[in-house]
Amino acid sequence: MDALKIIPQPIKTERLLLRSYQEGDEVSLFNEYCRDVGASKYLQRLAHTDIEQTQRMFENWAGTKWQNGAQEFSWIMSEKKSNIAMGQLMLINKEDSAEIHFGIGTKFQGEVS
Repeated sequence: MDALKIIPQPIKTERLLLRSYQEGDEVSLFNEYCRDVGASKYLQRLAHTDIEQTQRMFENWAGTKWQNGAQEFSWIMSEKKSNIAMGQLMLINKEDSAEIHFGIGTKFQGEVS
């Protein structure tokens, strides 16, 4: 059975925007999420040590993979008001299932507004 083709699209909620990577996102993603040891505690990756590492990761997962219609991709999770990129929601589409991974900077965890 072929995997269901999922084409990434932006998703808006009252407070959040899930979207593709935009140039400049690497700054807030590095500062608020990727270099945060607490945010990477349960991830397969370690905390990032430089902004270029963050930029490469998101240009691929939430940029190139979006544009190429890959079976696995990531949304950038941003605050709707400020457009600050604070984390990611990743989809890994398989033949008969899908994995969903997400991560968000500890500064944003538990916030309710």
